[in-house]
Amino acid sequence: MTAKPDDADSLTAIFGEPISTYTADQAIEDGYLQDATPLARLCKFMNPSVRVIITTGVMTRCVMWDDETERRCPGLGQSTVGRIRDLFTCAQYGIGVRMRELGNVSKIEPGEICPFTLSCVDPERGGDATDVQLWAVLVERDLRHGADAPYKVTCTILLPEEN
Repeated sequence: MTAKPDDADSLTAIFGEPISTYTADQAIEDGYLQDATPLARLCKFMNPSVRVIITTGVMTRCVMWDDETERRCPGLGQSTVGRIRDLFTCAQYGIGVRMRELGNVSKIEPGEICPFTLSCVDPERGGDATDVQLWAVLVERDLRHGADAPYKVTCTILLPEEN
């Protein structure tokens, strides 16, 4: 069963009150997730009512390009800004493809996985390009945040093994 935002009462009726919860905000504070909403706005990824979260694994493997990485793999024309733009472009494409596959170009069901591939330079492979399989998962307002949540939808970008 896929839980929909209005199913909070029925889930509580089935399973009882939650024993514990771990919110996206707590995971951001703990360093497991990164709030990429400001970067998404700059890159015109998604609309303003969507919060964009990226796992630390995706940030480390596909986005971050610091001075140390540049020293190890010089002259490849990489930057964190360029890599985040590539990530958002490929994620947007993956979401669009999934919407067309579902025959609904205006809405994706909550929790729907939108797989996509990002080809990026891998500093661990000496700067060779590698294809990384990623998921974009859209979820309507998180049940744990309630009606006061500032965003109506969250888009989380993650590696499949981080699910």
